[in-house]
Amino acid sequence: MGTGLTVKGKGICNNLELELPGYKMRSSFLPLGLGGVDVILGMQWLETLGDMRVNWKKQVMRFEVDGETMTIQGDLSLCNISVSLKSLWKTLRHEGEGLIVEYQECQTGEVEKSVATPRELRSVLREFAQVFEEPQGIPPSRGREHSIILKPVSVRLG
Repeated sequence: MGTGLTVKGKGICNNLELELPGYKMRSSFLPLGLGGVDVILGMQWLETLGDMRVNWKKQVMRFEVDGETMTIQGDLSLCNISVSLKSLWKTLRHEGEGLIVEYQECQTGEVEKSVATPRELRSVLREFAQVFEEPQGIPPSRGREHSIILKPVSVRLG
């Protein structure tokens, strides 16, 4: 089902015609209790389409049938949303099992910013390029370390 749950169907409906706006298809479907959803077009159907363009955020899918572009718009109200811990525990007690998915966007490497450098600054950067280079290794050792010598306390405060 895409949720990790296994649902046992009650047979199969072969060669069933499904009509979407501007698109008809014939396929086999499993009769399942889907709540407020009429049909799930799963991997078995998706792999028959070949190449397609999908915008997952907007839930829009475009594919070609006989040279004509078809567009299917998903129902955004069916998307998973954040759930409170209280609601999660209530569901776990009722359903007996659940799945928690935490998603955090991460990036690898450095992101280059394409900001135009003013002309005046570019000439300074070229002239002193060695100053602005990334350091290689550790800094050179110094001949003399600086320190602050503290004198013993001769006057008591307070």
